[in-house]
Amino acid sequence: RGGAGGRQQTSAGFAQMTLAPAPAWTIVAGARVDRWESHNQVTDADRDETSPSGRVAVAWQASGAWSVRGSVYRAHRTPTLNELHRNFRVGDTLTVANDALAPERLTGGEASALWAAGRASARATLFATTLDEAVANVTLSTTPTLTTRQRQNAATGRSRGIEVEGEWRLDARWSVGGQATVTRAEFAGGAAGLDGLDVPQVPRYQAAVSA
Repeated sequence: RGGAGGRQQTSAGFAQMTLAPAPAWTIVAGARVDRWESHNQVTDADRDETSPSGRVAVAWQASGAWSVRGSVYRAHRTPTLNELHRNFRVGDTLTVANDALAPERLTGGEASALWAAGRASARATLFATTLDEAVANVTLSTTPTLTTRQRQNAATGRSRGIEVEGEWRLDARWSVGGQATVTRAEFAGGAAGLDGLDVPQVPRYQAAVSA
């Protein structure tokens, strides 16, 4: 609630179940339902949305050293008060709100293999996600003194990649580790000019070391 031009209320319910059909197998399933209500204080119009989401994960302890995991999931994000109602300007660029924005919806999955023996462990994970109705700033008009943009459900975003991580425990007090991720995140379809472009603020390569 605030002075941005609207009011939102969200309520949700969540349930999770864990099954162990065999000693080496574990299945976890979760479901969530969100109820979103939005009121435009300028037009006195109301909107509401009910969005289910869920996740299923399966783990298999293949041997004493090896385990394999996989999961699929679906989630959503409702637009914020800022995106729906707040205009802002930076220099000669004006970004206008859009009270007709729809929620973003994410569908994804990942699979990983973990090896752990003695003081060392390593994991490799493949992942892929699709973001439908992605909110992006779309240029409406351009003049020598002003560029006007609007937040719109402009495109589909796709992300896929691999993450590799490892750790070596030197003794009871010390361990060293490392992680590297390669991600390809780009827009597909949607507004003119976005198709094939990289998603902002998602680096292609990431790496870290720790001690």
